Amino acid sequence: STILFTQIYCRYIDKEIHQMYIGKTIILAFPGLFTLLTVKGATTEYGIIYDSLKYIVKYKNGIGRESINKLSAKSSSHSVLVTGEIPSKNLMTVTITKDVLKKFESNPNIEYVEPDYVQSVNGWLDRGSMNDNVRKLSEQTPYGVDMVQATILDNGDTQMKICVVDTGYGKGHPDLPDNDDSNNPNFNLDGWNSPSNNNGLWNVDGHGHGSHCAGTIGAIGDNELGVTSVNPKPDNIEFFIGKGLSDQGTGTSSNVLNAVQSCVDNGAKIISLSLGGGNFQQSAFDLFKDIYDEDILIIAAAGNDGNSGDHYPASYPFLMSVGAVDSNENLAGFSVYNSQTEISAPGVGVKSTVTSNGGVSFSYATWSGTSMACPHVAGVAALVWSHFPQCQNNQIRNALIRSAKDKGAEGCDTYYGHGIVQAKDAYDLLLEEGCEAGGPAASGNTKRSDLSMGGCLQDPSITGSPTPVPTPCTGKFMGLDITTDNFGSETTWEVRDMNENLKKSSSRTFQDNTNHVETECFASNECFVFTIKDEWGDGICCDYGEGSYTLAWDGNILRNGGVFEAQESTRFGDACDQMSFSPSSYAPSTNQPNSYYPTPITETDYPTESTFLPTGGPSTEVTHIPSVTPTEVNRFPTVTPTEATHFPTAISTNQPNS
Repeated sequence: STILFTQIYCRYIDKEIHQMYIGKTIILAFPGLFTLLTVKGATTEYGIIYDSLKYIVKYKNGIGRESINKLSAKSSSHSVLVTGEIPSKNLMTVTITKDVLKKFESNPNIEYVEPDYVQSVNGWLDRGSMNDNVRKLSEQTPYGVDMVQATILDNGDTQMKICVVDTGYGKGHPDLPDNDDSNNPNFNLDGWNSPSNNNGLWNVDGHGHGSHCAGTIGAIGDNELGVTSVNPKPDNIEFFIGKGLSDQGTGTSSNVLNAVQSCVDNGAKIISLSLGGGNFQQSAFDLFKDIYDEDILIIAAAGNDGNSGDHYPASYPFLMSVGAVDSNENLAGFSVYNSQTEISAPGVGVKSTVTSNGGVSFSYATWSGTSMACPHVAGVAALVWSHFPQCQNNQIRNALIRSAKDKGAEGCDTYYGHGIVQAKDAYDLLLEEGCEAGGPAASGNTKRSDLSMGGCLQDPSITGSPTPVPTPCTGKFMGLDITTDNFGSETTWEVRDMNENLKKSSSRTFQDNTNHVETECFASNECFVFTIKDEWGDGICCDYGEGSYTLAWDGNILRNGGVFEAQESTRFGDACDQMSFSPSSYAPSTNQPNSYYPTPITETDYPTESTFLPTGGPSTEVTHIPSVTPTEVNRFPTVTPTEATHFPTAISTNQPNS
């Protein structure tokens, strides 16, 4: 037979069909001829853009903006698509090919181009906790409301506007305040949708996560129904809802930033972000810095990875990073602990309002995650600030950490931060000492952001110094995307160097049937070994669920699969190609039916699951079918080290997916 190697360059194809086949290798059989085709591309509302990914572009001036729009208008092949913009920050979201990327990078009127990362909710439904029907019952006070002292402090005279950027709001839930309710004449509710409406409507929560967070902040109290909240009187607060995430619980960092900007534009004083994902972005750092200087307090979930790694956006110094504790005030095992962890709040087994059935049914459920801790702090901030509207955001922030209930090591530590937030104690502190209890007010040449260091460095005694920009990764990124099976707690992973020294590991317990995405920076001039393990010895697919994982290095996919036994390992790092290896425990498993034609990482305007984008810089080129070294297991054993092709001259007929 003659083998013809080609690739499909598809456009204007049905999106769902295309998504089914991205990264798959297809055999097309003809008389005397068969062809191997690898489908690749990034889906947008216009169809498929070959070899394209989303980026955030910061233009310097109107000329830079116009050059982007002109390229988009002239691009008959859709090699440039503008998908969003924040004009006040000179930021534009684009989907571009690598050829156009080079033009942007060399354009003197463009400041920088960086990847647009995927972000997702930071909480999950506790098993068996869903109450399917809203029914009359004696109102419950969730333990967290008591723990943060919200039951012993009423709201002040100032109505506070709180913005929740999440999956939406369950408008119509009988226990969530509604501006159509005549019982709450002073309550205001409004929101923002993505201009392309790809995440759905802000007042329909098809996921439930956003409604749960909003309920912790402001579910209606004293109505003999469901639950109460940190701010139980609707007339004392206002809600603005930013639909930054889709009804599947995921979205892009650019869409989250657009939602955050909409909060600012609509007068919010407090922004609650129970979400996260991706790595440091200059665009996000700059935007949050500017917002903080506008006297807005931003609260974010610390993350659920259970390790000391950075978790964005919470790890930016202008945000209060909130860790999670349980009902006994013990740190949750999943809560991220790092230098930016600033304060803690209840985040394990928290009951609140939720939606179901695509957002049309209303009920209650118990969820866990730092997502649940974040709105406790946001609600307390609103409660306390309503008494002292003359104080600046940084002063309210510092009063909250000064009055927090110390836990763990004496003083501030990376696990609990300054401690568990306490509403009444913060109020008493400000009442006694005034706004100066939270340190000096920003004035003159001192900006509010100059007083913001974050984590244990956040100190009321700071009188002003520029906030340091986090050191960017000087190596390259390893990307990992794991979806667990029915027994998530059995799955762990680790990375070791070639001397078997442990460098990184999964220091958290995975939930069942959930997605986990992580990117870690490693030195580019070394070789490392990634190992995924299953305690039971049956892998993560396919006897007990459809688990899977994808491993990438510098944007190049090295392995994806899920069918193994106790463990399997993969080497990564630029130095691996220069090293000689003898057979060892690091040899990959040989029983992988799906591991050798990996699925490329792409970003869609309609994300349905968490994923990650190439993180080695905008110039990273994705290799969809990596070349193999002589020591690696090859699906086609007839390939020799001297052959200069990715495909063999003969194909085995007993491969399940060949």
